[in-house]
Amino acid sequence: MEEHLRKQFAGQDRAAVASHPVLQIYSEYYKRFKKTYHVQLQLESIVLKGKSIPTMAALVESMFMAEVKNMLLTVGRDLDTLQLPLTLDVTTGKESFIFYAERIKPLKLAI
Repeated sequence: MEEHLRKQFAGQDRAAVASHPVLQIYSEYYKRFKKTYHVQLQLESIVLKGKSIPTMAALVESMFMAEVKNMLLTVGRDLDTLQLPLTLDVTTGKESFIFYAERIKPLKLAI
């Protein structure tokens, strides 16, 4: 995966990597909250700084690799805890989710 990513972005600097359409969309969204898209930073550390993909639990590592390969946020859930059917929609800002340690956190308005 590291070799594939380095070939994909060979000869590019940070600005060129950041100009990728997927990264641009995430970057614009994150700027609204004064944040930096962490997947872009992780990708840059591999392709520009020569760092390795961290070795960790196989499931976590494979999800990390999917994130940097596709430049999209990835999440894993226990299928038995999900309420089906799943739907995909844009938040209104009134929804919430259970964050780490069972803490309820409101979703941010997507528009």
